[in-house]
Amino acid sequence: MHEVKAVSDWYSVDRAEMIDGSWNPTQADLNSLESNLSQVSNLEMDGWGSKTHIEHPRRYFRQYVGVKVSGQNRVFVNAFCVEKPPPDWHDRLFVVRDGATCFWQALYDPALQKFSNLRINGRA
Repeated sequence: MHEVKAVSDWYSVDRAEMIDGSWNPTQADLNSLESNLSQVSNLEMDGWGSKTHIEHPRRYFRQYVGVKVSGQNRVFVNAFCVEKPPPDWHDRLFVVRDGATCFWQALYDPALQKFSNLRINGRA
């Protein structure tokens, strides 16, 4: 799957955990993710030692990719707040390198029903 490779290349930079495979989340997994999405507001951003956080995660367009992190099932969440997403955003991962709090990523563990590893893009 091309999107798993894109997630691995992009997300694994400067991270201890490695994306080492893919899986297909069920609709129940995605429903669980959606019902727990408010957890993202309580996460502190990885790497900056900052209190920056995402206040309203439901206001973002979101893409989901089933990945394996050290053999464990996770859902990679790629979120962005643009007026109009690119026409192929349902088919291809929308990768932006800057944009600050308008672009964030996280991992969701469907077994524990918890989010982790929040990353917020830097500013150009």
